[in-house]
Amino acid sequence: MTGNTAQRAMMCPGCQSYVERVDKKNLCVRCTICTSRTGCTYEFCWNCRREWKGPVVSALKCANDGCGKQEVSPPNPLVLCQPEFKRDKLQKEKNDIYPMTDKSPTRKRLALLINNIEFQYSDDRVGAEKDELSMEKLFEGLGYTVVTLRNLSAKGMDAAMQDFSQREEHKLSDSCFVVFMSHGCASGLNGIFDQEGDDVFSTNDIFKHLNTPNCAGLRDKPKIILIQSCRGEDDGDVYVQDSGNQRLQTEHREKDFCCLRSCTPDTVSYRNIEKGSVFIQDIVEIFNQHAHQDHIEELFRKVLKKFKETHRTQMPCKERTTLSKRFYLFPGL
Repeated sequence: MTGNTAQRAMMCPGCQSYVERVDKKNLCVRCTICTSRTGCTYEFCWNCRREWKGPVVSALKCANDGCGKQEVSPPNPLVLCQPEFKRDKLQKEKNDIYPMTDKSPTRKRLALLINNIEFQYSDDRVGAEKDELSMEKLFEGLGYTVVTLRNLSAKGMDAAMQDFSQREEHKLSDSCFVVFMSHGCASGLNGIFDQEGDDVFSTNDIFKHLNTPNCAGLRDKPKIILIQSCRGEDDGDVYVQDSGNQRLQTEHREKDFCCLRSCTPDTVSYRNIEKGSVFIQDIVEIFNQHAHQDHIEELFRKVLKKFKETHRTQMPCKERTTLSKRFYLFPGL
């Protein structure tokens, strides 16, 4: 028996609620919560846990790539948070922690993932598919519904951010993640038609779309931005000698952000065609191992520490961080 087929109940990839499979001979399972929420029939594969593709009756696999090829699905490496830890943190540090909604069908967390892989005038980003799958799995484990978009121009990325900022789910969320993966330059992120700087999306516009006046649903909520791209052509290493309220009130335009970029200004980011980028893969590893007990800025510090120890030619950096409290993910709760 392959993968997850022996389980009685499974988490829906759309809403993270648990669904029971009635027909044991059919891997196509309908989620009534997602169907009701979207107004369209939502079905997912019991084996690979992705939205269903192909004939709606199948005992072997769906039409998604790779479904049915693995005999045993690897265990989820994400360490879950213990209720006692969350309770203790909230008791001792409540005023210094962003309020997090308990896991339930009514919680609507969203993560936007934009992955530019195929370019008209530049080399394709071979291996970026691995980063995409790794991030999707991580976010789903953390309780986020992932909106994945591929191969966008600068105008497409801007439109995607505009649409994401207006999603109704943010009103019922406690946070969001936005991930960009693309070629890049000093002025921003390359669209798929970029030739000589004529199709570039400014990272400043990410913050504009999600700021206080433009994204009311995420006001006072942490907004975490991850950007995997080059920012120039220089190497990063050098040789050295050892050594909710209705009252009218004033709010700052840009707050509750935390952005981690894959490299410092003017330098390159590295990507392995088989494993994906070191930045994304290290983030996934650190989050899986430590998100159950560390807040977001401590997780990012651990990422930087690992780069210093193991990837000395590249160094991520935090930018425009305006978190006023600690942001704990409390995975599983």
